Amino acid sequence: MWNVFDRTPLALRTWRVDALGDRATLLDTYPLHADAPIVDTSRSLDTVRNFLGTHELGFAVTTALENGETRVLWSDIRYCTAGSDVTTGSGGGTPVTCALWFGGTFDREGRPLTQIVRVGAWLQTRTAEP
Repeated sequence: MWNVFDRTPLALRTWRVDALGDRATLLDTYPLHADAPIVDTSRSLDTVRNFLGTHELGFAVTTALENGETRVLWSDIRYCTAGSDVTTGSGGGTPVTCALWFGGTFDREGRPLTQIVRVGAWLQTRTAEP
């Protein structure tokens, strides 16, 4: 058995394929939505450009932060499983947990503040260049 991943116009999906039994079982579905303007803006960050250049099954998650900033993180469905909150692992958010995230934070006007790379519990941030 192995996992197979695909993209439809409305979702990213994970399938478990059993070649011996000639069967495929849908494991996870992550719905896709039209990109918000801040998601398009996030594509200007180095972290996001590098990620999108090598990952064709990517998707973005936008989180409004308490201080008025917005965080946009990208991952690839191949690094994710159904689970808890996408950004903290604490539950209550989008039902997917991912091992890798790339993105940044933006101020109230949508200007980039920081770039983010998260690999598991390891987090690296740096100032976003104007």
